[in-house]
Amino acid sequence: MAGVYKSEGVLFFSDSNTSAPETVTSVAGTYQALASDQTLAVDTSAARTITLALAADFLNKELKIGDATGGGATNNITISMTASDTLNGAAGGASIQIDWGWLVVKATAAGEYVVVGGTL
Repeated sequence: MAGVYKSEGVLFFSDSNTSAPETVTSVAGTYQALASDQTLAVDTSAARTITLALAADFLNKELKIGDATGGGATNNITISMTASDTLNGAAGGASIQIDWGWLVVKATAAGEYVVVGGTL
């Protein structure tokens, strides 16, 4: 089953499409996602903003963003777009607003991300 799991202080993401280990980047502030990012483990001891890389630079890749410390209900993770990129066809982005929440986005075309999984 897909989800974000914590075991012995380590955050794990799991989905049915993951077969190889992924690079996890710890985020404890405002963060500009890179085209090379795979998984962002976000410290929610304060509200955070993640700005996605240009979709044109992230084509056919997935990015997992998750609450690594369990404070997402109080300290939301805001996912914002770069330039005129859209998420599910709309400008603006998304927000993770539950403890241990997570989101998986995929760039399917230049300027377009879609949500392919998550718990907002």
